[in-house]
Order: sequence, then structure tokens, then C-alpha cells
Amino acid sequence: MSRDDDIQREKFSLAAHLYSRLRRGGAFTIDAMLMTRDDEYARQVIALAMANPDPKTREYAVLYAALLPAPRKVKPAPVHLASVSSRQPVTPAVAPVPAPAPSATNVEPPAEAPAANRYVRSLR
Repeated sequence: MSRDDDIQREKFSLAAHLYSRLRRGGAFTIDAMLMTRDDEYARQVIALAMANPDPKTREYAVLYAALLPAPRKVKPAPVHLASVSSRQPVTPAVAPVPAPAPSATNVEPPAEAPAANRYVRSLR
């Protein structure tokens, strides 16, 4: 058995505990298998569990968080100021659609009969 297999088993075990605790206490249903595969989803579930008043639920969340790798920080793409010009006008990507011209086929429906004529005696 490798260390990765042991970590995956421990993650699944803690995810199953969190599943039962969150289901019982807060009526939340989580996906334990997805937690073991997707670290971002696991972080969201851990944040949800940390907000739970049950100390055992928070303890499981802390243990699971210790098994997660540090989140990767994504650097934003650099913006080259030479490629951005403030003098260029902004044009819409889609031209506006003109309103349809009125035609003889656009006829209003006839007015409905008053409500008193619809019922024999009264509303039921």
C-alpha cells in the first residue's frame, strides 16, 4: 500500500463521517466520493462543517483539512498597456435588432365576456 492510498482511505472515512454529521445536524447532503477527488469541493464542505455548532463535526473538518494540499494561487495574466488604447471606441458585438413593422395580421383579440356571464349562479 502506498501513502496516497492511505490518504485516500482516510479522506473517504472522514468524508463519510462529515456526511452523516451534516445530514443529521444541518440537513445538508454532501457527496463523499466527490470530496475525495475534488479538493475545491472539499474546501467548501469543510467551510460548511466549520460553521456547524457540533464540535465533533468541526473536529472531522479540521482533520480532513489537514489532509488537503495547500491551495494553488493563480497569477493573473499580465496586461500590456501598449495593447490597450483608451481612444478606441467600444462597439457592440451584436447590432441592435429593429422592431417589426406593424402589419394587418396583428389584430387584437376580442374582449372577453364579463365574469357575471360565465357562471350560472355563483362562484364555487
